Amino acid sequence: MPTIQCHSVEGPIPIEHSFQKANGATVHVAQTGAGRSLLLHGWPEFGLIWKPVTARLADCFRLIAPDLRGFGDSEKPSGAFGADDQAHDILALLDAFELNRVGLVGDNIGGAVIQALARMPPDRVEGLFFFDFVYPGIDACETVAVLNAAFPAPKQRERSVSAFHVQEPSELRRSIRP
Repeated sequence: MPTIQCHSVEGPIPIEHSFQKANGATVHVAQTGAGRSLLLHGWPEFGLIWKPVTARLADCFRLIAPDLRGFGDSEKPSGAFGADDQAHDILALLDAFELNRVGLVGDNIGGAVIQALARMPPDRVEGLFFFDFVYPGIDACETVAVLNAAFPAPKQRERSVSAFHVQEPSELRRSIRP
């Protein structure tokens, strides 16, 4: 596999902002560079969290950083809206930008979205990279058990599982040792 050599771009990076219709919602998108890629943000952030990365990668990749529905300048959902729903939004964005295959990068909640997206049309995914997210196949309660053992300080545990509180509050709060 060839190695890609990217070089930091000097000076301000031009970032194009637009609003796209995706899966029935208006989604804010920031993009720059050339090539193929898709960056997703984590929770509780928005797409411009990737701005420091763009200076290092814009000469090698087209970087697309949407505000997921409910975040930043994107439309807010009217009810419950999970990773599968977000993945449908991203799939609609890929169609709007006429992107057949992309590399996916996701941080935190973005990791859940790109996993769901990779299962939908796997032929449209060149690669998948997620970080600051639970490993696939390990459920949230198992993760909380590991965190309980790893972090003896209650405040530290509480901060470590903040994303799970949003997803499954009652079950997970009962799982966290006081």
